[in-house]
Amino acid sequence: MGIPIFPILRERLTEIDNELRERFGLTLQTAEFNPKKASILFEYFVLYNVVLSVDPDELRIDLRRRSGPPYLPLPGVKYWKTAGRFGDILEPSIVARREKDTYNFWFDRPLLYFVKGEEASARPDIVVRKGQFEFRDLAFSQEKVQLLREGELIAETGIASLSSIPKEESGYTVLVPSYDWEQKVSYFKFRDEFIHPPLIIECKSYGAVLGNIDRYASHAETVVVVTPEKLYEPKKPNIHVLKIQNKRQLSNQELRQKVTSFLLAL
Repeated sequence: MGIPIFPILRERLTEIDNELRERFGLTLQTAEFNPKKASILFEYFVLYNVVLSVDPDELRIDLRRRSGPPYLPLPGVKYWKTAGRFGDILEPSIVARREKDTYNFWFDRPLLYFVKGEEASARPDIVVRKGQFEFRDLAFSQEKVQLLREGELIAETGIASLSSIPKEESGYTVLVPSYDWEQKVSYFKFRDEFIHPPLIIECKSYGAVLGNIDRYASHAETVVVVTPEKLYEPKKPNIHVLKIQNKRQLSNQELRQKVTSFLLAL
């Protein structure tokens, strides 16, 4: 990380914060308190510019937490193991509305959970889906949280007794861990479209670990990697690398121009 990069990122995020205040009466949110790593600031630089690239008329921002558990958690008594906290991964981090279009952004949220004996969990930087989504937190009454699109259940997380685990049905997959806690287990029920979103955006900069991009390419219709650094040549045709040419400038407008076409294609 070059010495000037951190203050440049801070400056660009301050510009975005001013824009959010003037246009929407909102402030720039981060899940961490005063993040100090350039790689983390770069992720927010990409996230907010991707959101603003659709030129929204209305925004809702909720970055209460950076990520959910990378595994199906034990349904214990600790607050971070409850159905409600588990279900937070289903709620969009940012919703942007423009005329009749609604864009939904999930930031650093699990896309697929690890189950013993199966493939590892997947947690992209940014997942983008278009459409009207409804988030239902039923954790207090029924110990489950749901995500619906146009009234249809897309994904559900919850806590169930061993005798009442949701059954797999046509169009849905149910993941359940091999362990239980006092005869209860967590579960993840989803339609195939949930783990195959139209767009995944990955950020790679300043020492950040690059995820398994080829694996993401097998999930998403399109994967976009935003980076100021040198990367390998994509092995899959649906992977696109957006190279920031002048990392000493990191222009907000330049990044928006480069990502706009991918958002409008949704």
